[in-house]
Amino acid sequence: MFNKLLHYALKQRTGHLFIGMLNGLLPCGFVYLAMVGALNTPSSFTAAQYMFWFGAGTLPLMLLATIGSGFMGYSFRRRINKAIPYVMVCLGCWFILRGLNLNIPYLSPAKPSADSAICQ
Repeated sequence: MFNKLLHYALKQRTGHLFIGMLNGLLPCGFVYLAMVGALNTPSSFTAAQYMFWFGAGTLPLMLLATIGSGFMGYSFRRRINKAIPYVMVCLGCWFILRGLNLNIPYLSPAKPSADSAICQ
């Protein structure tokens, strides 16, 4: 029955909106990270606030990406898709360098000593 409804929704133009709304309910990796952060809060009310503000913070960028994609041409999107793997490799190398604590300013800061206070 679900397959018939999905097939019908894909054939109808308004069905695309419904399927898109269902897709919005599927969590991504960042939502899972936010849920872990919400689990670390002291009460269910503050966990709900945490998730609300996470959603409110991501909404502007998601709207910008959705609206902005309509202004980009196919060739520009193709160039972005080709560049993404290289950006990911650079991010991975950066995270490894940061984890090594090599004391390189702005790239790999030194690990704070045990006697220094991070927050005053």
